[in-house]
Amino acid sequence: MRVFFVWVVKSPVRLVEFLSGVLLLLAAFLFSEGGLPSISLYGFGTLLLFLTLYAYLDQGAGR
Repeated sequence: MRVFFVWVVKSPVRLVEFLSGVLLLLAAFLFSEGGLPSISLYGFGTLLLFLTLYAYLDQGAGR
């Protein structure tokens, strides 16, 4: 887990992507009255976090 966060912090783009995903999920949770806006926020937040994790796992061993 620590290695993942070190990897995220080393690149400003990855850091912004990770924080944006977390903030979108937090906004969706705070404003969760249902409907399309909430679903969109959950979808985009989850997508950003998934893409960040996928990029980390796709980099291969030793990088």
